[in-house]
Amino acid sequence: MWSAYETYFQMPTAAKDKPWYSIEQGSVHFTVISTEHNWSHNSEQYEWMRKDMASVDRSRTPWLIVTG
Repeated sequence: MWSAYETYFQMPTAAKDKPWYSIEQGSVHFTVISTEHNWSHNSEQYEWMRKDMASVDRSRTPWLIVTG
């Protein structure tokens, strides 16, 4: 199922088995997670998300938005 999605929508990450990523647009940092993969506490995706959001310079980018 997931491979059909990847065929039509190019992900902004090279890791095909890890379709979570983040982007910044102006003063907003968007963190996009995969609801099809484990994102419970201490999972690989959760740890990535925690580090990603901790790395944001909140004085330059005050808004954090998470979507799945």
